[in-house]
Amino acid sequence: MQQTDHRPMHSRDLFAGAAPRRAVAVRVDEISDLGALDREAWDALVASAPDSTVFQCFDWLVSWWEAFGGRRRALVLIAQRDNDLVGAAPLFIDDTFGQPCIRFIGENHADYLTFLARNGAAEVVEQLLDHLERCYSAQHDINLVDVPEISALGLLLERRQKAAPLRVLRTKVTPCPRLRLKDNDEQVEGVLKKKSLKRHAAKLAAQGAVEVRHLTDAREILVQLEHFFEQHRRRWAVTPFPSLFEAEPDRRFYRNLVKSRFCDRCLMLTTVSIGTRLVACHFGLISRADFLWYKPSFDVTLSQLSPGEVLLRELLLLARERGFEYFDFTRGDEAFKSRFSTEVRYNATYLVYASRVDALAAHIRAFAMGVLRRRLSQSSSTGRFLRQVKQAFTAARLAGAGLPKAAVASLWLTGEGCRRWLISRRAVHLFIAQESPPVGTDQGHRVREANLEYLLEGSNRLDEMLAFNQQFLVDAHKRLAQGERCFVMEDQERVVAVGWVNPRSPHPVTETEAVLRFPEHAVVLYDFHIVKSSRGLGLYPQLLTGIRFALGAVPALIYAEDWNVASLRGIRRAGFTLEAVIENRTLFGHRRLTWRLSRGQSISWEIIRRAAQPSPATMP
Repeated sequence: MQQTDHRPMHSRDLFAGAAPRRAVAVRVDEISDLGALDREAWDALVASAPDSTVFQCFDWLVSWWEAFGGRRRALVLIAQRDNDLVGAAPLFIDDTFGQPCIRFIGENHADYLTFLARNGAAEVVEQLLDHLERCYSAQHDINLVDVPEISALGLLLERRQKAAPLRVLRTKVTPCPRLRLKDNDEQVEGVLKKKSLKRHAAKLAAQGAVEVRHLTDAREILVQLEHFFEQHRRRWAVTPFPSLFEAEPDRRFYRNLVKSRFCDRCLMLTTVSIGTRLVACHFGLISRADFLWYKPSFDVTLSQLSPGEVLLRELLLLARERGFEYFDFTRGDEAFKSRFSTEVRYNATYLVYASRVDALAAHIRAFAMGVLRRRLSQSSSTGRFLRQVKQAFTAARLAGAGLPKAAVASLWLTGEGCRRWLISRRAVHLFIAQESPPVGTDQGHRVREANLEYLLEGSNRLDEMLAFNQQFLVDAHKRLAQGERCFVMEDQERVVAVGWVNPRSPHPVTETEAVLRFPEHAVVLYDFHIVKSSRGLGLYPQLLTGIRFALGAVPALIYAEDWNVASLRGIRRAGFTLEAVIENRTLFGHRRLTWRLSRGQSISWEIIRRAAQPSPATMP
């Protein structure tokens, strides 16, 4: 441990105008090796700091650093008075993106981050922040995220932000809902008696005997940990956001926590099972007298039974039984948290910039992003177009494209959108088949209906499909939840083709910005894809025939754009006949939707203009 030179590195004090500081005989030193810290002294400091949480514990910091530290340099500031530890700031220097930036150890995984000071001494926190500003702010940005507003650090940063608004920027405020348990029996009982909690618990119990286990022993938790990782990955595979456990460092971090002393007093893994099937799981934390809702997961194939709410109910019962003061839902404004919380605290994120130019650029960037977010939230044509550009950029990034390639994809979409606004024509051919075909598909290619469990468990079979469409599982989850049916064609153990059946009217024909309304006894076939390695083998008509065979004598509608000659030929080969042509022409933003019948209507269907009243399916 080496004492640092306290001489100012630049003449102008960043926080000029801040409240006057007390003269306290405190020496601030820097430590770049977490192994040099005294565990007992550190945890004693955590216990004496009233605004500290589990996220400042020694084992939490060391576990995180071993998993994510890499080539980063630790910068732990410690404040001592007569060689007695009275304050600390667990930080590190991150130069991943060029400009060196000082951040909290535990960032992105901890919900509450702050400086430590014995008995909450504001003057100690102020001296730690002064040292950081004096020695580092000239060459480093300082990014302090998720600082509780009621903490000593939060109050100090808020005061200094008002004193120097051009150099200190508060970028985000995050709500942190909580349910008060102590001396609040009436409200807690009201939460536990919510009809949704009872209903979902009863629905899950109808599937079999439900077993709930609260594990605190490290050996038992390690046995369940890999199952928890896998369930969490499957749960988030059907969303646009991949599970954090796709990355090995995150899995290593959780294993480190379980194997450390942290597990003895601050960790609880809760499992909800039916027989041998893991229905839901929660990696929970204990911070002082609070129970923290930290990392939940559930079996996504049972989402209709709401296993997440069953898990939440069991945790609320546990927290009340064991005498916790608060059930802390941690950061985030998810809707379910507001349903069960009784109060809200807030975190704030502060950026301290190395120069006024950087600060001004950050202010402009924050303003521009705010304007863009407001435009994206609007339902106007401009808002829809901006959302499409953003989706194109995100999709390119998810597919592994770098920033330049993703930007080119967004620019291309922008140019294509302008061209379509000026002048464009899009047309689809609508086909119908009313009788079940006499035979299924050719031998060697099996057509079967796929549920969500099949799609998730057969992820290896879907490798080529996912390489083409990263959003496939996300879309599949939404469509299956809405009652649509998914059919796949298998070549041995590999999925080579997929298609969708929509039995619910109306159906959007996005190619022409029209909506197709059809009778209850009919279905629409749409969104077919053949993997690249199996194209040209005639699989499309085989898949359509197999789906018709599975549906039976149900009237089936299908459509394809007029330029897609291969699809049109495959649809006809599968026994469909042309019913109508739907056309959308655009000239300088004015759209005209028309359609014409090739013969008399086989069933009662109609075309609906978007944002207009239904029109009969006849020649306009």
